[in-house]
Amino acid sequence: GEGEEVNYLDLCWKIAGKDILGSLSSKCLLVLKGCRKIDEARTEVLEEAAFRRVLLSEPVGFSAFQVELLLRELARAAQEWDGKVQYDQVLSGQVRQLKVESKVYGAWKAMEVHWKAIVEKFLSFDTDYDGEVTEKEFREGLLKMKPPVDGLTEQEAVDAIFRELDAEKTGTLDLEDFMWRMARDALEEAMGACGVTVASEMRKEGLRLAD
Repeated sequence: GEGEEVNYLDLCWKIAGKDILGSLSSKCLLVLKGCRKIDEARTEVLEEAAFRRVLLSEPVGFSAFQVELLLRELARAAQEWDGKVQYDQVLSGQVRQLKVESKVYGAWKAMEVHWKAIVEKFLSFDTDYDGEVTEKEFREGLLKMKPPVDGLTEQEAVDAIFRELDAEKTGTLDLEDFMWRMARDALEEAMGACGVTVASEMRKEGLRLAD
């Protein structure tokens, strides 16, 4: 009956919930990237179906049953479930019942806020002017920022961010690529707040030039 099904799902969450939340924490930047592709206006809220698609997508890789269990717990944690997922609150560990480890996510958000100061710090390392920062320089630079940047003070989180940025696995970061990525995210957020996107504006400009 219905009561038996609820008890079965409760048992499944009790067994698998910790691993599901651990995976959500370790894949938080992939989840964030997927959510932002859909949430162009940066509302930090997605419909349940959209959030489900992000979790099921190949880069993230949750199973359908894992997603079902997670969404069920999100609904139970909400005072009034309206079918919308505030993904920033979930990933930042603000949903207390879920206990998502948020060090890496918090470090990434801090990076987005303070990227200009971080770039200036990295430029001071580039004594040979090759435009690259090594993993060691990246780690030491962030951990020794003065004043310290809240969220960027733990090596584990900083190392995770480097792995995310070093997509080609070269062991170095190109400063120009890093600046563009951070600046682009800030620009897209600002434009999204105005109801437009960088991509749509670029398409309009392309069409104008083609005429």
